[in-house]
Amino acid sequence: MSSKTFRLELKEGLLIIPSEVREYLSQCSENSQIALMIQSSVSKTFETSDISEINQGDLQMKWNNWFEEVDNLEILPSSSQLDDYRSALLKKYRSQGLDI
Repeated sequence: MSSKTFRLELKEGLLIIPSEVREYLSQCSENSQIALMIQSSVSKTFETSDISEINQGDLQMKWNNWFEEVDNLEILPSSSQLDDYRSALLKKYRSQGLDI
């Protein structure tokens, strides 16, 4: 397995992939692996309040979707219909000589 290292740029939050990288990738097999190492002189730390705000919005949307799906669930048949089915099934097996 061969490997080659390239330098990529980040401009305005977008990863710029130079043409030499695209050319190299076109020569690689489909079984290739790509590793990305990021070195930065400034480390960004996330405040827990930032994360909870993002998750709260997602969480609220997921709960709303769940409630909507539950409201639209199909109503199951009554237990008397289930009992009728069970009785019919037992009768069928017993008629075949099975003891349940």
